[in-house]
Amino acid sequence: VETNKQLVPLSWDQRSTLNLNLTVGEMGNWTAGFIFQYGNGFPYTEDTRASLIRFENGAIKPATYNLDLRVEKNFNVESFNMSVFMLMYNVLDIKNEINVDAWSGRANIDLTTEQNAQKIVGVNTISEYQNNPGSFSNPRQVRFGLNLGF
Repeated sequence: VETNKQLVPLSWDQRSTLNLNLTVGEMGNWTAGFIFQYGNGFPYTEDTRASLIRFENGAIKPATYNLDLRVEKNFNVESFNMSVFMLMYNVLDIKNEINVDAWSGRANIDLTTEQNAQKIVGVNTISEYQNNPGSFSNPRQVRFGLNLGF
């Protein structure tokens, strides 16, 4: 008897995304641009431990969203065109969950470690181990720059 076949989503299958761009300003003087990105979660293989049945990529990671900003001011200094700008990535400083635990479905909750961990002697605690910064998106970054045209 053949088992029922099931459609399996691939690891990069993101069902819905939304990208919005908004630029305001006065050409040749100043501009401000915003980029907003939203995406529902990517599939991952869940480890239920409650049953022996596991579905490949049967669970969905949490949704992610992000807002970036670019502000620029232009100047004319003698025969030079100069502009100063600021780039701000992740303006809202959102901690999007990128890598999640297969059992809990969250980035900073490792149920296996919480249930089976012995008393830790040393530098790190269990919560420090679980709050791995590599499991989250990059924090807010601010960059300043100068363009000089002649």
